[in-house]
Amino acid sequence: MSTPTVCLRCAKSSCKESKNGTLEICEHGVAYYNDNGKILLKDALVPLSLVTRNLRHELNRMLAVIVAESIRLDPTVTTRHIVPNNPVSKIVGTTIIIDHFVQMLSGVNQFHTTTAGAQQYEPVRLSETIKKYFTIHSIIRNEQRATELELRLNFGDDVLIPEYGDVFEYLTSILMDNVWKYSFSGSAVEVSVVEKEKSLADICLTNISSPLPEGIDIFTKGTQANSEAEGFGYGLFWGRILVDHYNRLRKSSFDITELVHVERFISRGVAEQKFILQNVLIEHE
Repeated sequence: MSTPTVCLRCAKSSCKESKNGTLEICEHGVAYYNDNGKILLKDALVPLSLVTRNLRHELNRMLAVIVAESIRLDPTVTTRHIVPNNPVSKIVGTTIIIDHFVQMLSGVNQFHTTTAGAQQYEPVRLSETIKKYFTIHSIIRNEQRATELELRLNFGDDVLIPEYGDVFEYLTSILMDNVWKYSFSGSAVEVSVVEKEKSLADICLTNISSPLPEGIDIFTKGTQANSEAEGFGYGLFWGRILVDHYNRLRKSSFDITELVHVERFISRGVAEQKFILQNVLIEHE
C-alpha cells in the first residue's frame, strides 16, 4: 500500500468524501483508496480512457454472445436491420446502443488512431444507415422521449458514403438519439441530401421541437437543451469531435466536413432544428 499523498490534480478533493474502505477512480483519472479517512493514491495517472477501453474489451465479448444467441433464437435477425416489433431484434438493437455508449466513453480515437489503422468497410448506404439508427433509438421508451415520429428521406437509395463508414454510423446514431430525445411526438423528421461539386454533399436532418434556451451552445460538453432530458449532454459534443476525426482521416485541407446547427422559429413554442453535415463525400451506386 502506498503512503498518504497530497494530490495536486484538483482543488475539490472530492475523494475525501468517499466511504471508508472503497477503491475508486476520481473524475481526473486518479485511483485512490480510503483507509479510515486517509486517502492513499494508488496511481496518479490512470486515464479514464484506459479504464473504459478495457471495459469495452470485456463488454464486447458479452454483447457478441447476446447477438449470437439472439440470432439462434430468430435467424432472420441481423445487426444491419432492426425491427422494433420483434422482441429479439430489439435486444440486438439495444446491444448496439450499449456498444456506442462505451465507445463514446473510451474516446473517439479508439475507432482508429491512424489512417493506416482505419476500418475501410464497403461503402455505407445512406438510406439504410439512417433508417437503422432511427429505428434503434425508437426502442428506448420513457416519458421524456418522443413517440410516433415519422421519418422522411428526401433522396434516393443509391447514395453511398464511400469511406470511414464506422465514423459516419456513430455520428448518425448520435443525431438520431437526439431526435428522439427532443422532437415533438407525432412530428416528422426529414433527411435531405444537397449535392455539390467534387462528389460532395450537405446532409441535412430536420426535426421539430421546442425553441432552444437563449444563448445556449448545444455543441458544448455537458449542455442539455432541456433540464429534464435524459443523458449528460455529451452527444453533440462528441459529434463535433467525430467530424474533426473524420477530417483528419481524410487528410483533406479543402472542403472539410463540418457539423452545424440552424434554428428557425415557426410559432410560439415551436421551432425547426436543422443539423447539417457539410461537405460529406458521397457516391452513387
